[in-house]
Amino acid sequence: MRTALQPLLKCNASAFQDIFHSISINHRVVLAEDIPKPKAEALFNKLTSIGLNCRIDPMKLTLATLEEGPAQDERYYCPACYHGQPRATDGRLDTCERCGIVGRNYEETAYLRAAIDRERRRLQGLKDSEEDNDCDSREAQEAKRRALAQEKLLEQARRQAEKELGIRFYHKLRFLLKPEVLYPLLGSVAVGLVGVGLLVWQIWFQPKPEPLVTNARLVSQGVQVTITPPPGLSVNVAGASPQGAPASIQALEAAEAGGSAGSVAASNPDSTAAGSAGAGKTTTATATASGSSSGSSGAATPLLNIDKLAPPNSASVQAAGRDPQVFASLAQYQMQIGDLKAAARSIDQAVQLLSGERNNLSSSQLDAFNRMQVDVRAKIAQQHHQQRDSATAKEYWSRATNLTSLMTTPSERAQALSGLARTLYEAQPSTAKAHFKRAIEATRLITEPSSQALVWGAIARDLAQTGQKEQAQKLFDQATAAVRAMSNTGGRWEAQAQLAKQLAEAGDTVATKALLKEIASKAKGSDQLSPTLVQYQAEALSALALNLSSRGEIAIAQTDFAAALKQAQALPDPARRSGALLYLARDVAAAGDKVAAGKLAAAAGTWQ
Repeated sequence: MRTALQPLLKCNASAFQDIFHSISINHRVVLAEDIPKPKAEALFNKLTSIGLNCRIDPMKLTLATLEEGPAQDERYYCPACYHGQPRATDGRLDTCERCGIVGRNYEETAYLRAAIDRERRRLQGLKDSEEDNDCDSREAQEAKRRALAQEKLLEQARRQAEKELGIRFYHKLRFLLKPEVLYPLLGSVAVGLVGVGLLVWQIWFQPKPEPLVTNARLVSQGVQVTITPPPGLSVNVAGASPQGAPASIQALEAAEAGGSAGSVAASNPDSTAAGSAGAGKTTTATATASGSSSGSSGAATPLLNIDKLAPPNSASVQAAGRDPQVFASLAQYQMQIGDLKAAARSIDQAVQLLSGERNNLSSSQLDAFNRMQVDVRAKIAQQHHQQRDSATAKEYWSRATNLTSLMTTPSERAQALSGLARTLYEAQPSTAKAHFKRAIEATRLITEPSSQALVWGAIARDLAQTGQKEQAQKLFDQATAAVRAMSNTGGRWEAQAQLAKQLAEAGDTVATKALLKEIASKAKGSDQLSPTLVQYQAEALSALALNLSSRGEIAIAQTDFAAALKQAQALPDPARRSGALLYLARDVAAAGDKVAAGKLAAAAGTWQ
């Protein structure tokens, strides 16, 4: 049909491609206008002969004067079955009397079907390309095998010829001993030996750099500490005991290893040390360094005191064992601590739990879970890629991509495409940018302000995490404007808390603090806050504390982590409480305090 239709339409290749695509998805297309009736009938016969469903519509005439303007078309034609009927005059949408299709809804659905069709063709192209690559690889292997076989035959022929001509080993050796051959060979060997000798001399006899020296020794009047600090390290030593044990220098060694500016102090607390020489006083040295990394800070100073954390009750354990979204959150935490196998098992278990409830869920609820599943599987693929396991990474990315093609809810599909793009940005930048573009295009189908703010904020966060700050800021501004436009007070607070969480995940601590402060001031007089708002506030505080700990602001991070824990424990719904605790555990683990993170995960539920 394509081959027969192209000669009939006198247009360029690009225009013909658009016309043929519209025909292939059953869209109405006008092929010719303002032509005589005999010519129209001839074209009609040619088009119907190649299998197209066509019709001829007579051009409309009007006797209206120029002042009255052109006559208005008072009939409505269904875009699905092309049935003509009078247009609706009571303000309702035009609905087809024959098939019941609403015109505007049909156009939106047709756009979605066209997008799915384009995606299917693109993926089929990728699959065909992979098959072609496999064929090329097999052909290359076959060519290599033939070349090896040919070399083997040539070697056999050479040996057979030498045997027939009586050529022996000493004949070849006599050729090598000729001066024009021997002298260049000996010269090359000599040069190689000299190079190896120089390399060995450089390795073994090169002077080594002097190590950083820290020494402490007892003298008759107390403890004398000699320190050679790194540049910029200020040292303050105080206190000595005339009789006592050697001073502890572990803190000084820690300062040397950190290599950052700080202060070292020696204190002399009154304590009793048991020993063979009798009682005495012990002098200890402690060190603190400003600007340390989050990992080292977490190891030295606990970020969250959870000694009084209540154990999970039976209700929360049962809820966590039944809720697929809680298992998806558990998988996120397990990925953070590096247990990819456990994360894969958790998301598979979540899918099994969901399969038993599939008949009771709407399409939007299924898409919401699939969006979380895409996020988990794409992150697992990213970590496998970073570990040089390309085959496993490709498998997980392929599963995540297939899940996005099954989603029909625009808001969930846009978030899934954006999360997939974020994980692909390092490995496949061009594919990631294409996914970001498709995610932004999907937002055009979203009309509700709260959903717009959620999706724009999610895409902006992912863009910021991939270094595309300017485009991310534009989307954050759109999300903020959508939140301001919301009329419902409670819904606006929840949207602001969700946006604060996304800003914190993007690394914008200033905007996050401003939003959380605004929510707190407005909700101060409210009797009871919604559980959704409390959960978003807890997660936003947790993400904010992670940013602060990475910048070395440990004391403020501890305060925010503690506030997030208090709000998470206050959630009445067991599933929400488990999800918030797992989110907090993930951030605490990322900040370096894996002991506290493990306790939080254990408090969220009992995991098999």
